[in-house]
Amino acid sequence: MWPVSQRFIDTLSRSHERRAYVEILHDGVVTATLNSTLLPDPVTGSVVQSIGGSIQVDRTAVRRSGTVNFLDISANADANDVLDLFPTLVTEIRPWVGVKYWDSTPASTLYEYVPLGTLVVSGVDTSNYPQVTVQGYDRMWLVGPFTNALSIVSGTVVADAMNLILGQQIPTARLDTSNVVATEHVTGNLLHAEQDDAVQVLADMAAATGQVLFVDPMGVFTTTTEPSTDDQPVMTYAPGPQSMMMRPHQAIDASQAYNAVVFTGESAAQVPVRGYAQDDNPDSSTYVGKVGLRPYFASSPLITTNGQAQLAAKTRLLNILGIPDTITVPVIPNPALESGDVIMVTDTSQGINYPVIIDSFPAALRASDGEQVLTCRPRVIR
Repeated sequence: MWPVSQRFIDTLSRSHERRAYVEILHDGVVTATLNSTLLPDPVTGSVVQSIGGSIQVDRTAVRRSGTVNFLDISANADANDVLDLFPTLVTEIRPWVGVKYWDSTPASTLYEYVPLGTLVVSGVDTSNYPQVTVQGYDRMWLVGPFTNALSIVSGTVVADAMNLILGQQIPTARLDTSNVVATEHVTGNLLHAEQDDAVQVLADMAAATGQVLFVDPMGVFTTTTEPSTDDQPVMTYAPGPQSMMMRPHQAIDASQAYNAVVFTGESAAQVPVRGYAQDDNPDSSTYVGKVGLRPYFASSPLITTNGQAQLAAKTRLLNILGIPDTITVPVIPNPALESGDVIMVTDTSQGINYPVIIDSFPAALRASDGEQVLTCRPRVIR
């Protein structure tokens, strides 16, 4: 979760005011800001923010995508000026959503803001001008197939190999890899052919070190370990006074359940390596001693040692283990949440009282867009 104050969290469960603004970036630098104003909705007559839209956060390589809508109320407004402001591909937008603290005075202008993403502009729609819609994707979207063969020598630190690939794919002004964490893991001899999928190569490299690679809301390329329900929850959702949760929905489907992973290293230049992990918890509903083996097989040329293969198998097992027990949780919108966050959810009427991992959710810029539905990762039923 994006770091916010406790006062921010306390505000979410109480009546409060939300506000949004959007930064416009060129060459990675903020060059303009669109500030929200309050205007009457021409259809409903209610007062709404002039800036709206929604950012979708997913457990995918391109983690953030979405649209920002705004009303051009500038003097001498002209649709051509808008197009000049948002040239596609070279422009980025960074929407921020803030809350006015619940215990502020009515005259207070103090808000705490969080970024929803730094999105490369892929499209601009002025067909309903002065209403303008800008669409975008996070910086991982800029990573394309290799245009030339790429050779990586054995012994290269995986983080260095990832930085090398990103450096070839991302314009320097928009390349920030300060959150790509170096580990002790190194590659074997690798040769990636022209037109190979660089995004998949990067994802495989991260997985070989037990991590995932994504772009954070500020546009920084980031690696982090795979989340686990053993991690400390960032939020607790339960019924009661000032609850921030509506009733969650639970759905169980065992047709695609796995309880073991075999991970191998595939490369003609190395001795075959293998890693294996399985569910050995007798209290688990997918315990191999109860239901037998339901294996998942994976491989990668990046895996060069048995230790790496073992880590990759364990990491993948954490990712896919168990009977898919999917929880969706409608909550009061929290713009600070992140895919991979662990939350504690309680609904005794459904037997729910355990931590889950958030996979995806929308993050709206306007409070009037209603609840935020958190789709959580299928979990092990114990």
